[in-house]
Amino acid sequence: MFCKTEMNVVRIFVTRILLLSSLVASSIGFGGQAFAQESTAQTGRPSATNSSATNAPSAATKADATTVSYQTPGHQLQLMQLLQSIDPYLPAGNIEGKAVLSGSTTMVLLGQTWAQRFKLFHPGVEFARGVDGSDASLDALAQDSNVIAGVSRNVTDAELAKLKAGKCKDPMVVLVALDPMAIYVNENNPIKSLSPEQLQGVFGLGENGQPLISTWGQLGVTGPLANEKIRIHHRSEISGTRNFIQQSLLGGKPLAEPAETHKSNHDICQAIAKDPAGVALCGFGDRVEGIRPLALELRGQVIEATDANFLAGQYPMVRPLSLVFDRAQLSQDGGLRASILKYILSRDGQREAILAGFFPLNPDFIRQELVQITGTQSH
Repeated sequence: MFCKTEMNVVRIFVTRILLLSSLVASSIGFGGQAFAQESTAQTGRPSATNSSATNAPSAATKADATTVSYQTPGHQLQLMQLLQSIDPYLPAGNIEGKAVLSGSTTMVLLGQTWAQRFKLFHPGVEFARGVDGSDASLDALAQDSNVIAGVSRNVTDAELAKLKAGKCKDPMVVLVALDPMAIYVNENNPIKSLSPEQLQGVFGLGENGQPLISTWGQLGVTGPLANEKIRIHHRSEISGTRNFIQQSLLGGKPLAEPAETHKSNHDICQAIAKDPAGVALCGFGDRVEGIRPLALELRGQVIEATDANFLAGQYPMVRPLSLVFDRAQLSQDGGLRASILKYILSRDGQREAILAGFFPLNPDFIRQELVQITGTQSH
């Protein structure tokens, strides 16, 4: 039985889930160069051998982006039917051992929930929390093959090579959820949309080491806010969010210094609600009262930050949430890692991803992932 809070979150995400039935789930993003050229977002299966700048496949697979209401019993029934199409978690015997979960601060709460739920099936499993941050967790995995690293961005070729040069000889990247992101401003800010060039001018640095766009008036804002300096709100440096912005939005160029840094996306959103001159890129599911997402000007169109546009690849700011581990451990840990991943990719685990504010994965894609993990088709 869902509690009231869970039901509210589920209702918010019904639109997203319904559209996923025709989506081949993947990391969805925009490379800095492609985004600057206003190219369309693309979807496909992420490859552990692709860098963040080239992770998008050559052919786009788009969902049927039909906007639906999430208020009707019929659509709630569709949600339940879709969740039913994801296989439940079926424990494979008695699993024991210790798992060290390290990584992305974006994934901390979801990871804790997954661990707690997994222990209901396997009380003999002990979970320990490692270092925070996507970068730090990959460093930890390179030094200790027992670590499971959570990464909230693409994993690069250089990082895979570093893992192989360390103690993680056969790194495997498993996509576990998708994180839609949006550009947020204070609700009293009159600006409606931004182009790729404007975003790069705000969040990046020019050749002189200064932002190309530093005031709201340079973005066409009039009135009292026009002369106000743009105040960027970021996550801390250990967060994969900043790396995602730098690689996907700026094509690897340096980030402008933030006015403030925060521990979580929720903290960022609350700060923007109090800062009329603030702007940030953070999770779409973290929106609070007092802020609103900006539309993007792409391909001669104004694309709103909506569920349908995210899933259709039109609002191209969706980053992959992945777990990285040493594949060799699958045959040495008594089934611990395989069982954890099977739980996360099950109906139970994906439901927790929804409740945490993320997109779940397409059922067919999940089954493909499980084949890679277990070597056998899931039933």
